[in-house]
This record gives sequence, structure tokens and C-alpha cells, in this order.
Amino acid sequence: MKRFQLFSILTSFLLSAGALHAGPTNAYVTNFTDGTVSVINTSTNVVTATVTILPSGSSPNGVAITPNGSFVYVTNYNANPGTVSVINTSTNTVTSTVTVGLQPDGVAITPNGLFAYVTTITGNPNTVSIISTSTNSITATVAVGQVPRGVAITPNGLFAYVANAGDGINPSTVSVINTSTNTVTAAVTVGIQPQGVAITPNGSFAYVTNFNAVPGTVSVINTSTNSITATITVGLNPHGVAITPNGSFAYVANSGVNTVSVINTSTHSVIKTVTLPVNSGPRGVAIAPNGSFAYITNYDGGAGNTVDVIDTSTNSVIATVFLPAGSGPINIAMSSFLQPPSCISGFQKKDRFLTQTDLYNTITWCASPSFFVTSYNIYRNGTPIGSVPATQLTFEDHNRRKGEKYLYTVAAVSSGGGISLPATITLP
Repeated sequence: MKRFQLFSILTSFLLSAGALHAGPTNAYVTNFTDGTVSVINTSTNVVTATVTILPSGSSPNGVAITPNGSFVYVTNYNANPGTVSVINTSTNTVTSTVTVGLQPDGVAITPNGLFAYVTTITGNPNTVSIISTSTNSITATVAVGQVPRGVAITPNGLFAYVANAGDGINPSTVSVINTSTNTVTAAVTVGIQPQGVAITPNGSFAYVTNFNAVPGTVSVINTSTNSITATITVGLNPHGVAITPNGSFAYVANSGVNTVSVINTSTHSVIKTVTLPVNSGPRGVAIAPNGSFAYITNYDGGAGNTVDVIDTSTNSVIATVFLPAGSGPINIAMSSFLQPPSCISGFQKKDRFLTQTDLYNTITWCASPSFFVTSYNIYRNGTPIGSVPATQLTFEDHNRRKGEKYLYTVAAVSSGGGISLPATITLP
């Protein structure tokens, strides 16, 4: 079989297993009012496509992207019955619609890309619907607390954290779902009307915004004990929250005062408040995969119907993306692409042991720049031959045949089971 055929087969396998495709990073923005999803090329900060969600009046709300970047899952809050639209990112068209409970709100996808967790507000009890992304059908439904809103999944894929907004008057809870059994294993009491949830890349803490707390607060949950370790005062009506890929900072959109609070996750304290234009109504937050920029959706009229771009090195707004008047941008998602290893090299060597000769190939590579890579998978001619820990950047393949060429590929593996595109080399 020819080299390009082997590479094509392996690449197809990795993509189906959760590897990430190359290309520019796009941000997907749900426009609650006009029923569309805007696609922003983050290299140029220009809207390159608009996806219409049908039927009219569906009010797209929550949004999440599969780890391989191939599909976007959008909850349609006012669709009746409630639905989730699945957008193919290659064509930016809706390819599937999944019926869930009434008023679906938040959505999060497991790190291996196999399941989408969707919160639904209306019902007794309130539930989380679990969608198989391979079949786009519901495989389980989990009863949680009152009025579930935001949802986030730990980087290892073992737990989902669901913010239950409750009655909006009294402190409410965060339900912790064991994703292996799809049962609630803990309920953590937080502030009043929790909305957004984000989990640090190391999985140690969950940051939860409390929308109706006065002043606005963020509850920090220690995920090992499921107890509150800090409560941080931010701006009024905090909504969305996102954490930088290195885990150092959390960005919180304060819709009541048109600001973004920047939290140092080591000290659990606000180190900067970024002021946005009056009447912006910031809601959603997403961080670029390289951590350099934070994208903020501004929902309200006046200065709203925009997406502000914050440079995380200076914590200042460096660009504004204008959306159509009356669009009502509410949430935003970007793929956290798992980067492949680089600078792969290799050589062939011969060792003699008395009367025996061992011909072997040694390959080395540079580490993936992505955070929380746990291991590397090694393939020979498309067949898996080994796995090494993230700290090991070399591999020896023994007992090879003289004069025969071998195509080697190395792919990074994340703690949640995601697999990057491969780096390749042919030896000898």
C-alpha cells in the first residue's frame, strides 16, 4: 500500500476517534433573537457565514463544539418541542435535529466527543438529556435540580457539573453527574441563580456564576471534595464564564454592569475589570485555543449585537465584531483543538548480540503545545504499536527488516481521550 494511502487511512481513523482537524479556528455565536448562528473567523474577526435555525422563533441559545471540530450542537430554547440543531462545520449547514425536553438551555460535549449533555428547564423533574453524537439520539435522561442552566464536563470526562438556577431568590445547587452511570452523585450548594459553569483544565475546580447574588459572585467548587473553597465578588448579574487553557485565569461576563471580571485562579481574586460600552449586556465567554484572546457576546440593544475581543495579555478590548441589528448574540463556543506533536525525526540502528542482530528504528518528536496531554500513540504503517507517557518523547521499534520502509505516525492523547492529528516520518 502506498504511503499517502496509509496516511489517509490513519488520518480518517483519528478523526473518527476524536482527533482534531486543521484549519482556522472559528467561533460560533448563537443569536437568540433572530434565530441564527454567526460564524466568526478568529484570524480576521470577520463573520464568514450565518446559519439559519428553523423553524423561525426557535431562539438558539447554548452552543458547544465537538473536540474534532466537525460539529456544533445548538440548543433551541423556544422550539416546541425543544430541539438541538447539529451543524456540520465543513458546510455550515444543519445536518440533524434532535428532539429533547422543553426549553433546552446549556450544552457540553464529553472530551472524547461521544456524548452531548443538554439541560432542559421545563419539566417535572428537570432533566439533562444525553445525546449520542454518533447517532444523534437520546441515550439517557438524568433528573437534576430546579431549572438547570449551564453545564460543563471535567477534562477526564468522568463528571458533568450542572448549574441549577432554582427559584432565583434562594441559594441553589450544582448537580454532579457521574458520566459512567449517568446518576447524580452530589449536589453542591452555591449562590443565588447559578448560570454558567467552567472547569479548570486540570479538573480541580469548577467556577460557577451566581446571576442573582447581590453583589454578583462566583462560587469555586473543589471537584475532589465537591465543596466550596472560595466565593469571589464580581460585577452584577454574572452570566458566562470561561477559563484560559493554562488554567491561570477565569473570565466572567457581568451583564448587569457591562464589565468582564478577570479572576486569578491561584488566588481566587479579581485582578482586572474590563469595561465594555454602556448597554452592551455581555453574556457569553469563550477563550481562543492559544489563550491569547477572550471573546464576549453582547446581547442587549444599544451597544449590543456585537462580540468584543479582549487581548488577555493586556486585558483590553482590541476588536469588536458587529452582528446584524436585533440578532441578540447570547452564547459563544470555540474548539479547544488538541495540537499534534511536531519536529518528528528518526534514524535506523543495528545492534549485535553474540550471533543475533537487532535492526531497529528510533523516532523522536517535540511535545504537543496543548495542555494536559497524557500520552502519545505510535503507529507503524497505520497499525498501533505502542503508547508512551507525555514525558517520553522517543520510541524504539525493534526487529525491523533491512531495506524495508516504514511509515511512523505519532499522535497526542488528552486526559479525556481525545486524539490529535498525527506527525509522520518514513524510515529508513
